[in-house]
Parts: sequence; C-alpha cells; structure tokens
Amino acid sequence: MKKIVLTAAALALTVSSVFSQDFKPKEKAIAVGIAFDSPFSSGKPFSLVNGVSGRYFYKSDLAFRGTLNLGSNSSSKTNYGIDPTSTTGLEVETSTDNNSNLNLNLYLGAEKHFSGTDRLDPYAGADLIIGMDRTSSKTTPKELDKYAGALSSKQTNSIFGLRLVLGADYYVLSKVYVGTEFGITYKRTSAGDETAVDRKIGTDGKLGDVTTVTPGKKTGSAGSILTDMTTAAFRIGFRF
Repeated sequence: MKKIVLTAAALALTVSSVFSQDFKPKEKAIAVGIAFDSPFSSGKPFSLVNGVSGRYFYKSDLAFRGTLNLGSNSSSKTNYGIDPTSTTGLEVETSTDNNSNLNLNLYLGAEKHFSGTDRLDPYAGADLIIGMDRTSSKTTPKELDKYAGALSSKQTNSIFGLRLVLGADYYVLSKVYVGTEFGITYKRTSAGDETAVDRKIGTDGKLGDVTTVTPGKKTGSAGSILTDMTTAAFRIGFRF
C-alpha cells in the first residue's frame, strides 16, 4: 500500500511539473526561427524557406527582431532562326538567353508581446527594411562574328521600407513554437545604373561591342503600400 501511495505521489508530481512549465520567453531569452511563404500569396506557389529570423527578449514582453530574406531565380531560353543557307526554310539555333535575379532584404525591428494564454503569445511590431534587387541577362550567340544584338545587361536597385506587423506564436513544447504574422508594408525602390553591352555595326561597317550606361533614378522612385502576407507568414522556431 505504501509503494502504491509513493508511486501515485511521484506520478502526480511529474504530471504537475509538466503542466507547470514556463512556455513563454523570459528576459534575455533568444529565439530563432525559419520563415515560410504564405500559400495565400498571389502569383507564386507555396515554397519552403523564405527567411531566417532571430529575436532577443530585452524584457519578457519586449523583443528586438531581425529577419534575413534571400530569394533568387534564373531562366534560360534557346533562340532559333531561319538558316540563310537553307532552301527549305530550316530553323537553326542562333543564340541562348540566360536571365537571373537576386533579391536580398534585411528586416530589423522590435515587437511588443501581450498576455495571451500560457502557450499563446500574441504581439505587434515594426520592421525597418533595407535591401537590394539585382537583375542580369546574358546572350550567347552561336556565331559571334555574324551576330548583331544585345549581349548582356545588369542593374542593381536599392530598397528601403517600413513594415507594421501583427502576429502570434503558439508553444507546442516549452521551447518550440509555431507562429504566423501578417502586416502592411511600404517599400521605396531606387533604380541603380543599368549597364548594357550590345553588338552593333560600326561606322566602319564591322561588328563590335558597344557599352551603354543608363543612369538610374536616384530620387523620386515610386513607393507602394500593400497588404503583405509573404514575409515570415508562417514560422517554426526554437527558444533558448
């Protein structure tokens, strides 16, 4: 009987300790998370990692945050034309176009946390956005000595903005949480100089490379306000 009582007491103590865990972060806690694209984003499918985020809790209800968002894509296309030596209109490969885009955004800000529940941790916050967008294209002719047209171009734009967010985390374990957030974003993009290289026929009647630099719009670039559910829309994180 004594053993049964002791066993029951030990079990009750274990269960009590499990349910009395502190789920929410305390002062000086650090949390890291992986962000995912929202499936509600228009124009693109749900993708995996959208960014990596980190938080430092200056107080239990005030955290400084940072998110690094990196995206890139590329495409390739083969061009065909009529072979001038063909009497049947045979098409042959003339050139290959390769295009690439790199987008890098750094979000730095703070968030205020509210009471919520033992596991649910709602918050509101704001981020300063600093980023860049780089595009480049390159055309590789099949016969360079007979090709006239664009060869390459590249341009780097700078991004500056502000984002206001509302979100919530739910602690599935004492140090593991899942979360979601949405917000309103204002971004201003300033276009950088565009450098293009074309192959043209010169005054001497020969083909040669011509480089053209088009100045970017350093001021007066357009800004946009939009509802944004793509940056850190869904998140899985771990608290230290």
